[in-house]
Amino acid sequence: MSLASPSPFGIQYPKSGRLYDSHVRYSQVKPESIFKLVGVEEDRLCKPFRPFPSGRITVQEGRLLYLAVVAASIAWSSCHGLVILSVSYSCGTMLYNELGMAANPFLKNPMGGFAYFCYSWGTAFIIGHHQPLSANSIYATLVSGLIFALTGHMQDFRDRSGDALMGRRTIPLMFSQRVARWSLVFIMAAFTYGLIVLWSPPIWVLFIFTALFLITVVTLVATHSEEDDRVNFHWYEMWLICANLLPLFKRIADGEVQLPETFSFQSLLA
Repeated sequence: MSLASPSPFGIQYPKSGRLYDSHVRYSQVKPESIFKLVGVEEDRLCKPFRPFPSGRITVQEGRLLYLAVVAASIAWSSCHGLVILSVSYSCGTMLYNELGMAANPFLKNPMGGFAYFCYSWGTAFIIGHHQPLSANSIYATLVSGLIFALTGHMQDFRDRSGDALMGRRTIPLMFSQRVARWSLVFIMAAFTYGLIVLWSPPIWVLFIFTALFLITVVTLVATHSEEDDRVNFHWYEMWLICANLLPLFKRIADGEVQLPETFSFQSLLA
């Protein structure tokens, strides 16, 4: 698990830090009233540790912090030639949060997938010393966004009570549990098989990736309580992390990643 949330601007937000939580949770403030906070009651029910419901930050502080982070991110991105990507991400954030696209169950995940695409593209561009992305890198960024676009509603199973309280329409609430869960199983199965074929990982990675898939989907269909779904979401996150790491082995095999001469990686590719 990563200890920081990457951004396409090269800025790292500590996930346990006040800045990151404030930036994310300030998205609850709607444009019709910039001081009207929406979702605090939901968080008091599901996630009372978050900054606004716990009282660790005020709405005014959140507003100023939100604007400061967006401005700093766009300014920082100009140093890396990523202004267009940065502005696109900021516009996507506004569409998702302030303009309410997050309320649309069929647009919510694709918007999140677009964010993953921005994260991946910006990070790869910066790590690659501002060189054009290779074909493998482009495929990896596109696949990263597509995975979340089609499986991101996994996170909604654990928040059904909060979503119902807020009157949200999410896939786990719109469809029966059997349909919602088994459809996700088939989507994850297709991705698991497709990514193995696409990236040709070492056999030991293939087993780990497949094991994470099996643990996730078996738990998903076997248990339906929100508490179990919260635990199972961590297995999904591990599967998602592994899915996003698979391109690394393909890039190493194709000679796109130069490893230190003292570091022997060939045995890991066997």
